[in-house]
Amino acid sequence: MGGERQLTVVIPSWNRRELLRRCLESLERQSARPQVLVVDAGSTDGTAAMLAADFPDVRCHRSDRRLGFARAVNRGLTRTETPYVALLNNDTEADPDWVRAGSRALEGFSPAPLVGHAAPVVAVPGAVQAVAVGEVHHAAGEEVVLRA
Repeated sequence: MGGERQLTVVIPSWNRRELLRRCLESLERQSARPQVLVVDAGSTDGTAAMLAADFPDVRCHRSDRRLGFARAVNRGLTRTETPYVALLNNDTEADPDWVRAGSRALEGFSPAPLVGHAAPVVAVPGAVQAVAVGEVHHAAGEEVVLRA
């Protein structure tokens, strides 16, 4: 599989254009490029225009109103066509091997497994989280290692 276009990253977003830009730029640097679907929940900050101009390969489902996180995620999930789906917050930046490592972990399963991951997050105002395999490097410099 190798991850190449076997995974769709769904990103719910509302009025966080510049954070979303950094998140999408990190996905462009992936060693295995995923499909990307942004669910824009009625942003008024120019998100849709930025997506069209700067990220033409990113699919966008635009709502005319604020959906809330769960509803935006559900809308995104119903619009994917790949065997695997990952959810990513718009204030994160993915490690360049994030997609490849996640896809490799799922190889060999038939049918595709239902896998979930939840982790505690320490929010620091103005900081961006970086998503990595096995660890999170927070923009403020702290490192949190996630273990099962």
